[in-house]
Amino acid sequence: MKLTNFIILSVICLLFGCYKPDNKGGREETDPKNSQLRAGRQRLFLHYHRPKNDLDGFRVKVSGEAVAADTVAEQGDSLSPIDRDGWGAVFSLPIEKSESLVSVKIHKGEFYDTPAPLSFVPSQFDLRVYAVQGMPKVFKTLAEASKAARSLGHLSDDISLEPAIVQPDSYLAGDWAEGVTSYQLYVRGFQDSDGDGHGDLLGVTSRLDYLQDLGVGAIVLSPIFLNSDGFLGREVVSYRQIDPLYGVESDLTFLVNEAHKRGIAVLLSYDLNHSSFSHPIFRDVLAAVEHPLRNFYLLNQNMSQDNWFSAGEDSFFARNGVRRPEFNYDNPDVIAFHKAQMGYWLNLGVDGFQFLDVHALYEDKRGSEDIQRTLGILHQFRNFIDQYTGRLMGCGAKADIAIIRKSGACSYVAGDGYASKLSALLKSETVRGDDKHRLVEEATYSVGQYLTSYNGEDGRRFYADIDRGRRYDLLRSAVFLQMTLPGYPLLFYGDEISLREAPSYPSSGQRMRVPMNWGEDSLNGGFSESQQLYLPMSPDAKWASATAARKNPDSLFHYYRSYIRLRALLAPLAIGDFEWLPSEQEVFAFRRSYKDRVILGFLNLSSKSKAVAIEVPKYWEGLTDPIGSESVAISEQGVVEFVLSGYDHRVYVPWNYGK
Repeated sequence: MKLTNFIILSVICLLFGCYKPDNKGGREETDPKNSQLRAGRQRLFLHYHRPKNDLDGFRVKVSGEAVAADTVAEQGDSLSPIDRDGWGAVFSLPIEKSESLVSVKIHKGEFYDTPAPLSFVPSQFDLRVYAVQGMPKVFKTLAEASKAARSLGHLSDDISLEPAIVQPDSYLAGDWAEGVTSYQLYVRGFQDSDGDGHGDLLGVTSRLDYLQDLGVGAIVLSPIFLNSDGFLGREVVSYRQIDPLYGVESDLTFLVNEAHKRGIAVLLSYDLNHSSFSHPIFRDVLAAVEHPLRNFYLLNQNMSQDNWFSAGEDSFFARNGVRRPEFNYDNPDVIAFHKAQMGYWLNLGVDGFQFLDVHALYEDKRGSEDIQRTLGILHQFRNFIDQYTGRLMGCGAKADIAIIRKSGACSYVAGDGYASKLSALLKSETVRGDDKHRLVEEATYSVGQYLTSYNGEDGRRFYADIDRGRRYDLLRSAVFLQMTLPGYPLLFYGDEISLREAPSYPSSGQRMRVPMNWGEDSLNGGFSESQQLYLPMSPDAKWASATAARKNPDSLFHYYRSYIRLRALLAPLAIGDFEWLPSEQEVFAFRRSYKDRVILGFLNLSSKSKAVAIEVPKYWEGLTDPIGSESVAISEQGVVEFVLSGYDHRVYVPWNYGK
């Protein structure tokens, strides 16, 4: 039996080379002549180091042309370590084509040590290669790897928690946000300036004249900070760096300055709830035995409940997925940290933020939410931002929208409740019970109103939801309500040209983030000169374009444009009180008033004509529709009468408005 084992081991040594531990940690070859991988099947030894030595449960997944696939298949989807030495765990990687690429993912369950695989060509290394916790590359020598390991625990040393010195001045007027219509931009999908197939900040700047012509008063940029997820930008690695995909800091300041010249504010999307698991602070607290910022995140030892993920000896809470560890707001350093980051951008001239997923901002050490604690945190951020002149604090939430709105912590609260209720109402083409009242309950003054169902990540374009966007009577009805009911109207880029989704894309987040179609006589309609876009153009791009919409006076672009400008001119539409007027069930009739100024709004949400008779003050003399230029006189009895055709809608202004 011993002779048999000796023969087997000898064969393995002949085929793959034998190794023994050295005295310095790591391993050394028994045959010094065999110092690099040769042609044919070989073993490459990966040494993986974690400073806390919490290696239990870590495995590796290997892939790529270099890998001996049959050997991997025999051992399952991932490989266990074959040994541990004084430096870390040792994995044996089966290599067949040493000149080809191999990719390695080090993981413990759902937790992956790096956001991207460690990729390298085996022939460029000796028979061993070194990986260090959280590092995005492998190392050739133990000395290089040990130097990298010593940096763990100090990656966040340069991150300051010192409060920003408030520079309150703003280029825009202090009341710019009153009555403003905002435009949500997925930067990657708006305009490519350098031909790489991805939109960027300079591209947005080049299209500011278009946005000015549309009439919007603010743009909300999708997440643009340095991140580890690429597509959405929700996994922030640095809150003070622009992701290179979008440009550099000077590109943002140039955009802000050019937007201000056109009277347009610029807001940044900002994740308060979580960071990337590659954020330097998170990497430090996982690696260091003791770290001064250890309580920055929700950490516990050996938690096995839902949304808790093991990363060595620590478990961390991540409700939105393993790559998004959540901040611990019981720690005042977390609030100080975010104030410092906000102040940095506000001092550069940014006009505010739209915070994402604020409904779950506070969770305790077991991951339980507390909306009242969340409101207290939001008020702290609001008080800080209010030290600046003319800045806006918008919020996005998926729950508790009414509670957050009533607290006054946010300038507006955006969710997808309004869009879903309006979509259901329009598609049914029947108004039942309190449908109208429930809709206006959603559209209160501090609710951000998207027609596109958008929650910061996933969603559905409104026009895809209304008979594939071809029911322009319903689309116009939706825009009319969005622009005349109380609230903050928010357009999702392309809404004004009824930009369509791409139905073949795998996720709703991708389907709704297609490249903007400018309709110009150039490649990709003017979006990019690249042959390879981040996503293909929408299949409806031939007819849903900005150029075609601007040329057609009856297009949705001009319809939006008219109501955006009307809202900016008429204070009752922007900030006035709201009350329902008596009408038939299918007719929306309402009054908006601000001080001594009044406007009336009417919408017939049926295919049949409806007669309307409303009592109004005689001294008004008559009413005029500033959009359609139609006028109606007031009878001697103080009644105005007119007929609304199917899906017709009007805004009426008294003849003596403002007098």
